[in-house]
Amino acid sequence: MKRLGYVRVDEMGDDDSDQHDVLRGAGVRRAETFTDVACGTTPASSRPAWRLLLEQLRRGDTVVVTDLKTFGADCTDVALTLGALEHMGVSVFAVRDGVDTSQRPGPTLEALESMLQASPPAENPTAA
Repeated sequence: MKRLGYVRVDEMGDDDSDQHDVLRGAGVRRAETFTDVACGTTPASSRPAWRLLLEQLRRGDTVVVTDLKTFGADCTDVALTLGALEHMGVSVFAVRDGVDTSQRPGPTLEALESMLQASPPAENPTAA
């Protein structure tokens, strides 16, 4: 069983060293980390490094990310990504969110709840 890392930065030249440091602290070697340059609204399935990572994953492996937002800014994309990994038998460890889906089966909903709780509420421009 492998622990593979995934890093996403929004723009070329963005500093990803903090994310790599977090993953290294979680036991992921740099050589086993896949990095994409893509905004959070780009679905994970459309990112080249993500697709390469998927090819390497096997049942029982773990994808390590700094937080769930690495998969996308949209809860729907995060849910689809988590669900696909769960279906493959791959767990997710989101270090900063404290989410480890290997701890119990079917944790996608709990992981999303964690992501929503960590996000500041969106402003409602129509509310007066």
